[in-house]
Amino acid sequence: MAFIVVALKLPDAYVGWLQAATGLAGAVGTRMGTRFGPRRSTYLGLLATITVSYLLVPLATTMPALVAIWLARGLAIGVFVVLFSQQIARLTPPEKMGRVQAAWDMAVCVSAFLGSAATVWLLRELGPAGSFALFGVLMLLVTAAWWALRADAPRRAVTA
Repeated sequence: MAFIVVALKLPDAYVGWLQAATGLAGAVGTRMGTRFGPRRSTYLGLLATITVSYLLVPLATTMPALVAIWLARGLAIGVFVVLFSQQIARLTPPEKMGRVQAAWDMAVCVSAFLGSAATVWLLRELGPAGSFALFGVLMLLVTAAWWALRADAPRRAVTA
């Protein structure tokens, strides 16, 4: 949101439009998430979309471009969260589901808190463009690590 105010020099009211676009896209993404299967290519595509959206934000020069980038991000995050939650449900025995769900909810809450606190510091230290670029690079690293672990999974299963 700081990117709009600082870099694009747009009115503060536009922040509301960007947040509305994000919420709408996330809601649509969670609805669409049930239509996708847990394929590796789906997860990779979603992670790549989130990564690219963070990397493109500093390059946005207009409000429509920024909204389009944020719509893609919100949609991908919505689908990803649904697929990840379904994966947890598939892999967790029913008798442990309550504890696993509580741990997942706690991890989400703690990461949201830490992410929000870190964002303020990063915006001050790196500026909006640097902060979004850092988020993009971190997502790229997460995506690469996930891809490497998933690619190695069949070999580990054979040798175990």
